[in-house]
Amino acid sequence: MTALALQKREDIIERLREGEFVNDIAADLGVSGPAITQNLSKDPEYIAARLEGAEKRMQEDYKGIRNSADALSLARAREGFKASSWFAEREFPDRWGGVRQQSGVALTVVLAQHAAPQDAIPTTVVIESK
Repeated sequence: MTALALQKREDIIERLREGEFVNDIAADLGVSGPAITQNLSKDPEYIAARLEGAEKRMQEDYKGIRNSADALSLARAREGFKASSWFAEREFPDRWGGVRQQSGVALTVVLAQHAAPQDAIPTTVVIESK
């Protein structure tokens, strides 16, 4: 596969930019998707082409939502967009995965009520937070 990946590198990269999937390209070439990925995974143009292809697929699916003529085509277009977004988030989490923050909040509430004369100042409520 190494020789084939190098021979067909430009074609593979162009097809990825157009939004085709690695496995579809591999099937046309008579090899497996992982064979292409293994040989080109460190190639910056290959990575950029996969990113562009993912973005193109999402844009096309989004256009389908905007151009839907009826409820059924809208539902299908939404599902297509969800699927392409899901794949993009997993393939390129730095670009589309969103930021996941972990936060912890400890809150201690202490309510104190004391018996006091009628004319005394109301009891203070203390709320502490860390």
